[in-house]
Amino acid sequence: MNLQDYLETDFIPVNENDTLADLIHAIENSKRNIFPVVNEENKLVGEILLDNVRHVMFSKELYDKTFIKDLMITPAAIVDVNDSMEKVLKLFDETNLWNLPVTDKGKYVGFVSKSKIFTQYRHHLIKDAVVPA
Repeated sequence: MNLQDYLETDFIPVNENDTLADLIHAIENSKRNIFPVVNEENKLVGEILLDNVRHVMFSKELYDKTFIKDLMITPAAIVDVNDSMEKVLKLFDETNLWNLPVTDKGKYVGFVSKSKIFTQYRHHLIKDAVVPA
C-alpha cells in the first residue's frame, strides 16, 4: 500500500491571513468539514474544523474583522507524503482521528482518510479471498 494512492485533494485550503469572509466562501464551495490553513509558500500552518467555527460563521459583522490565523488549530499529527502506511495507521491510532493532513517538505498536498484506507483494504481482502469450490 502506497500513501500516494490514498491522497485526497478535494479539500479547499485557506490562507492564514484570509478573513472569516474568505472562509465562509470556502465553506460554501466545499463538501468537506476540514479546511487546511497554509501560508504564502503553501506550507501547512494549521487547520480549521467546521465545528470549531460554527459559533462565528453566522456573525456577518465579524467577517472582515476575524482572521483565519485566529480561528485555526494545530493539527494533532501531520503525515509526510513519504511516510509508510504503517506509520500513517499508527498516527490514526494515536490521534483517534479520521483524516490527517499530508505534506511534502512542509507544503500542503492533501489529506489521507482512515475510511478510504479501510475501504481499499476490504476490497483487497475480498479480491484475494479464496472462494471454496
